[in-house]
Amino acid sequence: MIWPFRQTSQPPETRLWTHLDACGIPFRAPLSEWATEMHLTSCGWCHGLDYCIPDAQASFVPCLDAPLRAQVSPDTNLDAPPDYLWGAVRGTGDLRLNYAKAIAALTKTFGNGAECSTATSVARRWDIGLARITCTVHPPQHLTGTPSPRHQMFPETVHEAQIAIYPAWRPVLSKRVAMECATAKSVWAMPTAQRPVRIAITGASHDWPTGITPLPVGLACSDAGALLVIKSPHIFDRYSDGRLRGIVLSRGADGARLYANVTVTTRDGPATARRAVAHDPSGPDKLDAVAKSLSARLNLPMDVETDA
Repeated sequence: MIWPFRQTSQPPETRLWTHLDACGIPFRAPLSEWATEMHLTSCGWCHGLDYCIPDAQASFVPCLDAPLRAQVSPDTNLDAPPDYLWGAVRGTGDLRLNYAKAIAALTKTFGNGAECSTATSVARRWDIGLARITCTVHPPQHLTGTPSPRHQMFPETVHEAQIAIYPAWRPVLSKRVAMECATAKSVWAMPTAQRPVRIAITGASHDWPTGITPLPVGLACSDAGALLVIKSPHIFDRYSDGRLRGIVLSRGADGARLYANVTVTTRDGPATARRAVAHDPSGPDKLDAVAKSLSARLNLPMDVETDA
């Protein structure tokens, strides 16, 4: 049997990936490599938040003043590539002009985006397959409450147009993992009405291997002891046996939620992180049986949390 890594045709995200490659942005590399090769630079306004900035990068768009960077916080998983990158256009000191320049540059490269403004922002987005780009400004007259510490410390950021990039990169599958998918068993199928409109791509995400019948959207276990979070017929997250530490069932007013405790490598060394894997809003006890089944199948401890 042939085990292709992903569909032979190029995914739509290739358009963005090719542009990032041309700019010299190592978006496929784990953040541990970013930290080693580019070092960590304090952001200067938020305690514990660092930046990794590729020195040799070409400008993502011609008007970019603050070059693309990845953010690293105390709980960021350095084993995975950055979930998103960001840069900014600040040159004119005029918020409207900075936004117009950024929008024009992005439109020239990626076509027309879609309006996605909120009560406190003016924004536009470009959906490129599962990847996306956003351009956002925060007009002062739209903001209420305490001024941002970042704006207070760095006045030039008040008028910036922020560009955020979510590459949605998924590493290729090994033959071994593809075989796991072929023998994995569904544990819970998410009701169709509860499925999110947009899939969130994380450092644990992969393309479902071609030639293998997709499992129902929901949760599955592999014979190798991995937890598979099936997000669509084409995308799944995988948490391997060696990283899984426990299952957490949370019962609350918004229904039932399941989390997996997994081992990650942070800036300060190995740590345990909580990853959301399931949510059923129809009742606080709706995932009880699923949690017990996962705990038994994966031989993991289960904790139960109940909102007061």
